[in-house]
Amino acid sequence: MLKFAKSIAESENCYKIMLMTGSKKESTLNFYKRAGYNDKDKTAFIQWIDKK
Repeated sequence: MLKFAKSIAESENCYKIMLMTGSKKESTLNFYKRAGYNDKDKTAFIQWIDKK
């Protein structure tokens, strides 16, 4: 799936692919790193909205 998404991005002349995960599992993070993604270039922040 990741390779397919990359092929679409390349065919559309995109210059980057961003992937977000909520997982903190080292095995999951290493999976994405082995797939060519890095965790050094961007930082994401989330603010949850309290639904009353």
